[in-house]
Amino acid sequence: MRRSLIIVLALGLVLILALPRLPVDRDYLLRRTLVREVGPVFLDGLRIHGDDPYLLVLSLRGPGADPLRGELTAWLGERVRLATDAEGALPVHATLAWELDGRRLRVQGFLRSLTLETTIDEEARLLGWESLLPPLLAILLAFAFRRTLLCLFAGIWLGGTLLAGGNPLRGLAWVAWDGVVRHALMDQFRIEILLFVFGLVGAVGIMSRMGGVAGLLRLVEGAARGLRSTQLFAFLMGLIIFFDDYANTILVGTTMRPLTDRWRVSRERLAYIVDSTAAPVAGISVLSTWVAYEISLYADQLPAAGIGQDAYVLFIRTVPYRFYSLFTLALVLLGALTGRAFGPMLRADRRAHAGQVAPDAGGRRRAAERLTDEALRRTERKPGVPARWWNAAIPLLLIIAATLALMLHFGNVEGRPLSGLLDADYLRRTVLSNTESARALAWAAGLGFACALLLARAQRLLSWREGLAAGVGSFRAMLETVGILILAWVMGHVCDLLGTSHALIALASGRLEHAALAFPVILFLTSAAVSFATGSSWSTMAILLPNIVVLATRLGEGTHLGGEGLLLLSIGAVLEGSIFGDHCSPISDTTVLSSVASSCPHMAHVRTQIPLAMTALGVALVAGYLPTGLGLPPWPGLLGGALLLWLLLRLIGRRPDLA
Repeated sequence: MRRSLIIVLALGLVLILALPRLPVDRDYLLRRTLVREVGPVFLDGLRIHGDDPYLLVLSLRGPGADPLRGELTAWLGERVRLATDAEGALPVHATLAWELDGRRLRVQGFLRSLTLETTIDEEARLLGWESLLPPLLAILLAFAFRRTLLCLFAGIWLGGTLLAGGNPLRGLAWVAWDGVVRHALMDQFRIEILLFVFGLVGAVGIMSRMGGVAGLLRLVEGAARGLRSTQLFAFLMGLIIFFDDYANTILVGTTMRPLTDRWRVSRERLAYIVDSTAAPVAGISVLSTWVAYEISLYADQLPAAGIGQDAYVLFIRTVPYRFYSLFTLALVLLGALTGRAFGPMLRADRRAHAGQVAPDAGGRRRAAERLTDEALRRTERKPGVPARWWNAAIPLLLIIAATLALMLHFGNVEGRPLSGLLDADYLRRTVLSNTESARALAWAAGLGFACALLLARAQRLLSWREGLAAGVGSFRAMLETVGILILAWVMGHVCDLLGTSHALIALASGRLEHAALAFPVILFLTSAAVSFATGSSWSTMAILLPNIVVLATRLGEGTHLGGEGLLLLSIGAVLEGSIFGDHCSPISDTTVLSSVASSCPHMAHVRTQIPLAMTALGVALVAGYLPTGLGLPPWPGLLGGALLLWLLLRLIGRRPDLA
């Protein structure tokens, strides 16, 4: 531990010393600083003086004025048009003059028409390499200490200190008030996200306590009549429990273990199936505790990137680009169908076929079991309660139906009747672009929670007190997760105020411009490395995702993908690389939970899973991100990748019952 800490700190020192010496695009930094500092003054002045028609007359004087003239003229002209909401020829004269003293920018000027005059006199510090320090510190601490809350808080505190002029105490006060309270806890969108998370987790807690989830698992238990069908059934159960990775891991592992033991499925194979249908399924599910977190990380950056689409709709559009998760699920399915395996998993399957289902237990399993106590309590069925599948199916179907109905309702800004919503063009361009997905999710989760509670009480399975206790108990299990969620929002806010994404663009200018199509591959491998080393996908997403939206959009301009196309591919790359670590890192909580729920020694699970996870990772690169970056649609890559996985199993895989 001490050696790794020294290495990480040394690497951080080298990076901090190297950053100020890297050449940057100063014109771009100057342009972004002018927009950030001057834009609000323009808009405030216009907002006061009504909606006179305008004709913008712009005069610029300062270093680099000529290269900036075109973009600033277009930017200010668009803001004036939006602020006045009018057309015509009444002139609006805008004069800007600036001088640059080292990193200090002084801007003076005025905005004048027949009915208004606004004077501008602003000072700002040119955005620079310092804005990269908060996420960089968070990454380094994550490698060194592997504690998500600690690394996020340290990065946020450093960012708050930079925003407060270098005063750590004022920076801490900024984090507490402006960051956590005002930005995270007093924002309607984020409150709705938290309500959705608590509502969904509470509903799952009640459904589990009254036997609904156990009933879902028993519904098709009779279909498992052999080695192949048992593995397929375990895979199917992993898909059904799509709403939470913890619930998925514990429920599928503990429920399937007696069945897989009966049919001589190795414990390593069961742990692999459980782990591969936990984070990968929850991460791409359109309704899960993960989706709320993922969309909240990039929603704030979409307007700055010029993307007017709803963040939830954008998330759904990234699903075809979620290559790692999709190929991981395909590999599990193909392994069950063909009965083939390779590497350490083949040796484990041969041992199970010979009659020894479980490997020799190590000392790590007992220590890891302590991590699952809270998760087991969340999924424990009340003794004596019947396992009725509809007690889980009805609340879940209600949540899904209510989400869809409310999204249509909130997005139907023209008030069309139901038949009018069948117009695909109106649905795509108007409804899905104007809907309020977070609000819909929050209401739907609340309805699901109430439905689960009423079902439990109506059948006298739980008392009011027991039902509420099951829901609130699930809330307690999510407290650390919610803490990570709130700090992730604050980290994104800090990076936005410091201009971290713009500093990355300035550093990348001239380096990634000609390699924009390799950008998703770089993101995928970077996030995979960080998440594997830290064992946390959520902290990796929180650090990387808010800073790539504007960068990816700008790099995509001028390529055949376009800014929005590269953005979709890049968001998918960060999410998928992050899920890789959560899926197979030895220190990931879901990896540990999968081992314990399957009664498999932890390192035996890790050793057998990593070669399969690396196979899915390689196919995601070869068949997914590389060809898609070159301009191919994702569907041929998905089909080609699935075929490649099948060929690999046929060529190098072996059945455990054959020599």
